[in-house]
Amino acid sequence: MTDLKEECSGSPNYTIKIIVFVLVITLLQIAISLHSFSTIQDQTEIDIQRLLTYKKEVILETIQIHKTNKMLQNSYLFRKKRENEDDIKHICKTIESNCPIKGFPGIPGVRGLKGDPGDRGNHGSIGIPGERGPDSPFN
Repeated sequence: MTDLKEECSGSPNYTIKIIVFVLVITLLQIAISLHSFSTIQDQTEIDIQRLLTYKKEVILETIQIHKTNKMLQNSYLFRKKRENEDDIKHICKTIESNCPIKGFPGIPGVRGLKGDPGDRGNHGSIGIPGERGPDSPFN
């Protein structure tokens, strides 16, 4: 048995067979990976083309709806001009009088100034102790 082991491990035929076997496995792995890559690439391109045509149809459909709808088209084109400046001043004064925050609000994302501390409330008082029942965990 040991003679066979020594003969197989040291012979040039055995080494060549192992090298050929490893090369066949490597080539098989490369062929499978190339085939799967091409299949996945084709499938991905088909999916992208399908999604692009779907989005194009949706966009064209919404454009067609906007073209046929005259009320919507008129609402986009209708612009009302303000002739009276007093209305704008009145609206601004109303907002200023109803707004509780006065002055510059501060920089966005940065904390503002700390306000004045308020009055402290009354401390609580110790009340009457409650009755302990027979099921209380404190018995």
